[in-house]
Amino acid sequence: MIYIIRFRDVFDEYGLLHELAYLLNYLDELPNILSTKLVPYDMKIGEVQKFLSDLDNFRIRYSRYIGRAADLLYKDVKEIIDEVFSGEVEEGDEGA
Repeated sequence: MIYIIRFRDVFDEYGLLHELAYLLNYLDELPNILSTKLVPYDMKIGEVQKFLSDLDNFRIRYSRYIGRAADLLYKDVKEIIDEVFSGEVEEGDEGA
């Protein structure tokens, strides 16, 4: 059985969905912060730098988990492919 894992499912499986949601919500609010005239320019730059720092920290901290999920997916799919092809070879040999 071949299945598709969506990014959301991978993040959820490793308990990272909350932090991913935080980053995406922050990104969604960033244009509002940057477009308001009441926020000084220095604070706007600080908000952008904070977001980029948070995003980079997220990438660094959790890359091993997401990489592990990709490895597991590859292993599972490869096992399925190997089973399919070994079954075809065995069936082909019997008919010869």
